[in-house]
Amino acid sequence: MEFRNIFTLLIALVLITSCNEDKQNLKALEGTWISAENYAFDDGSSSSLLYQFNGDGTFSTLARVIKDGNLNDVIGFTYRAEGKFILEEDKLQLSFEQVYLTDDFQNLPSEIEDLILTSDQYIQEVTITFSDQNSILKFIYPPCPPNANCVGSQSFNRLAFFE
Repeated sequence: MEFRNIFTLLIALVLITSCNEDKQNLKALEGTWISAENYAFDDGSSSSLLYQFNGDGTFSTLARVIKDGNLNDVIGFTYRAEGKFILEEDKLQLSFEQVYLTDDFQNLPSEIEDLILTSDQYIQEVTITFSDQNSILKFIYPPCPPNANCVGSQSFNRLAFFE
């Protein structure tokens, strides 16, 4: 009987510790994040990816095109998505429920309200880490198939002025 009580106590302790870690990671994840690396275009503009994670388990993301690396000089947007997320320890599951894109034929940046709602819905799972006092968020993507051209990881910096 005493063994059963100790076992039950250990299980409860593990569950409480796990829940506390999830809450700490959720608090660290909340806020606005911008990609640390931008994709550069031939004309000198570049594209940056932003994520906004909310405490209610929702998120939004968008790809914006900026001029000459100036974060405040936004030319337009090429992608926007909204959805829900689940965070368990260091595993983040993003459920993209509404995905908006530019016109496929032009693929030029447009005003955010001119992006076109697609029928795309998908789930993305990443492992996350935080560093530099939770000011840097890193997505670690699952391994790619052989000969695939995909990203292994992606870093984001917290945008403190939006908090």
